[in-house]
Amino acid sequence: MGTDEAGGPRGSAELASTRRREAIDRRLFLTTAAGASLLPFPAALQRLAADPSGRAGLFDGLDASPLSPVAADYPLRPVRSAQVTITDEFWRPRMDANRAVSLPYCFDRFGDGGFSLSKLIEAAAYMIEERPDPELESYADGRIDRMLAELERSIEAPEQSVHVSGHVLEAATAYAAATGKSRLLDTVVRLADQMDSVYGPGKETYISGHQGLKIGLVALYRATGDERYWKLAKFFADERGRDDYERTGEYAIDRTYSQDHVPVVEQSEAVGHTVRATFLYIAMTDIAALSGDAAYIDAVHRIWEDQTHLKTYLTGGIGSTRFHEKYGEPHELPNLSAWNETCAAYGSAVWCHRLALLDRDARYVDVMERVLYNALLVGVSLRGDRFFYQNPLKSFGDYERFDWINVPCCPPNVIRMLASIGSYVYATDPSSGGLFVNLFANSDARIDIAGVPVRVRQETRYPWEGRVRILIDPERETTFPLHVRIPGWARGEVMPGELYRFADPDPELPTLRVGGSELPIESVPARPVGRGEEERGGSERAGEERGEASADGYALEGGYARLDRTWRPGDAVELDLPMPVRRVFAHESIEDDRGRVALQRGPLVYCAEWPDNGGRALNIVVPDDATFHSGFRPDLLDGIQVVLGDVEAIREDSRGEDAPTAPHQLTAIPYYAWANRGMGEMAVWMAREPAAAWLPPVLPAPVTAVRTSGGVEKGWTGYNDQNDDLAAIHDGREPINSADQSHRFFRMRPPVGERAWLEYEFEAPVRVSSSRVYFFDDKRFCNFPESWRVLWRDGGEWRPVAADGAFTVAEDEWSTIEFEPVVTRGMRLEVEPRTVRYEAGQIGPPAAMFIDEDIEWREFGIIEWQVG
Repeated sequence: MGTDEAGGPRGSAELASTRRREAIDRRLFLTTAAGASLLPFPAALQRLAADPSGRAGLFDGLDASPLSPVAADYPLRPVRSAQVTITDEFWRPRMDANRAVSLPYCFDRFGDGGFSLSKLIEAAAYMIEERPDPELESYADGRIDRMLAELERSIEAPEQSVHVSGHVLEAATAYAAATGKSRLLDTVVRLADQMDSVYGPGKETYISGHQGLKIGLVALYRATGDERYWKLAKFFADERGRDDYERTGEYAIDRTYSQDHVPVVEQSEAVGHTVRATFLYIAMTDIAALSGDAAYIDAVHRIWEDQTHLKTYLTGGIGSTRFHEKYGEPHELPNLSAWNETCAAYGSAVWCHRLALLDRDARYVDVMERVLYNALLVGVSLRGDRFFYQNPLKSFGDYERFDWINVPCCPPNVIRMLASIGSYVYATDPSSGGLFVNLFANSDARIDIAGVPVRVRQETRYPWEGRVRILIDPERETTFPLHVRIPGWARGEVMPGELYRFADPDPELPTLRVGGSELPIESVPARPVGRGEEERGGSERAGEERGEASADGYALEGGYARLDRTWRPGDAVELDLPMPVRRVFAHESIEDDRGRVALQRGPLVYCAEWPDNGGRALNIVVPDDATFHSGFRPDLLDGIQVVLGDVEAIREDSRGEDAPTAPHQLTAIPYYAWANRGMGEMAVWMAREPAAAWLPPVLPAPVTAVRTSGGVEKGWTGYNDQNDDLAAIHDGREPINSADQSHRFFRMRPPVGERAWLEYEFEAPVRVSSSRVYFFDDKRFCNFPESWRVLWRDGGEWRPVAADGAFTVAEDEWSTIEFEPVVTRGMRLEVEPRTVRYEAGQIGPPAAMFIDEDIEWREFGIIEWQVG
């Protein structure tokens, strides 16, 4: 048997090519139909039409953008990353480290298996298309060879085909487009055909756990033109929330976990596992664009507003709780225990990009930019070989980046985003021939606009400086609208919605110059911030809002400055975005941020980290009248713009609400750069008053020692669980409620048949007549105890106190007991945990994953314990 160009058997490739040719022939027929308003197909498809045998090379030059053009599609089309050469001092070094360090490091760690390996193949494809790399291509070919055997087994077992991650479908389309090699694509086409033969209307039903399958099916449709694939994706989405499919395991326990609680078009809230959720919402937005289905369009808008207006951190991160790695309730955004998975940042950024293409609205790009510069970029170290899975906004100093993890899903997502970052810079509008400038980066692009080749260059030091010079060099004079994004942060809006606000609501406004003439950007009304239809006029798209044209033809549309003119070689647009240091306040309903302030400059959120602030960060106090300035430090963290300010800090020899402060010179760094210099304290939200600042607790007099039967030891500092410090029980912090994770608590987990205990030892005999304890309960795996009691030391024995009442376990308040006074050198708190039984096959502790055996779980937490 012969072989194809990649060395594989020719028979299966020819069958797949025939199927693709038939689908492509249908697409070419549509382009000649009445009313056809499609983008030109990639050159490879045009060659195929001229050479039906396919010998011209089906995939030579196929569009490798995540959004290759198809018939019905997004109103805006992203410009391929291969067309945009980024040369700036911010993204370019990260892209180079991504190629030289992160990708080979992860390839080496993954071995031959794992669904995330497909993400690395996809990333390699983007890198190869940006800059040919025979060595990388040969290496990727070898990895693909070893993947094919596993895929073949999935094809042979229909019930297994749907379990293959959609990431391999994305990888296959990207790799074929970048290299012209189709072995992987041919295989996944057969895999998708197998799925389509088993599942769909009138066939079997399936509710997938992870949502990447639907994204991959849409990508396969874009590569082949076969509508069966995106329609199968829609079928899988439509089946969610229906009751004609038996759920087991995690799906039966909590259907919100996989966004399966109601049909997707009826959903209005961002709920459940954040990565699964955002991947579903990406697919839903793809389906909305391809189908024009109003129910899908309205649903993705409702859900995005819920996520953005109520459940997003200042950094753009999402996911408040470790249990099921899911969204919290509205305004539930704790800083210390924030989950903020790096994968969720990837999903959110991609989803925002899709919505911007759907609505022609810059508010989605504003959030995407915030995510890219903060929530996503923090997921990889500056060196490129250390990573974060969770991304808290506060650290007591016992959390650091990991070199590897047993669920290594996050590193490949950062890698494929950095490899394709160029595709997020520009978009074109086929209907108007317009060009949209979404992101600012020193770069050189070649873009076809209304049939005219145009070279577009940006000269800028963004995000360190706000001056952006956009040079437009068309091959010949041409008229088209240029849409330049005016970031919300430059117009006085931290984020869409009311979660956050700048302390100074009236910033110095940006300016535009075209041909040397200045066009002042007038202050525009803030977009509606509520979720109510009365504010947006039903389901009206924000992209339909239009600004008024000024006398010189300038208009502001959906957050973009629209410049309609005839462009000539050498034309330049100069945008000046003032970048003062801005103080940010949070909505009062965000309990953890009350009485605190954060700092932002341009798109970057800043934090205080220990190496720059005398070994501490949580003791800093930022008075409301503090002033700030910034300066570039080429010697620090690969070159960063630091924020400097004259603030205060609690003195090391002081504690308590009235603790005196001393002047302190604050140095704040971009949040993405923290944890590159070892473990230590970090804070995004800093205290405005001394009472909210923190120093490591000292033993409260007259206590001289604290002992315990044993807490839950943290075995690994790459996991964000900072609740193993015994000092938490006497740090003097007044809890917000029993689920308060704004500060640390102490977790205990004694074996069945044993009580847990804590002891305070006094230097001399002390008279004690009361005790109170504040128990923690996250309503998940760390629960209120069954009972508790207090004992006192009588010589060498522990005796129960003579209590005046019952030992009750109170929720959201202190559990208090008074007793007959005793004079003693020690007090003991004994706790009997509640025993919760989990059976094998259930979702169980400690990681909210399927468990292999029955367990009896006995975990509880103590926020504070006091005696008096």
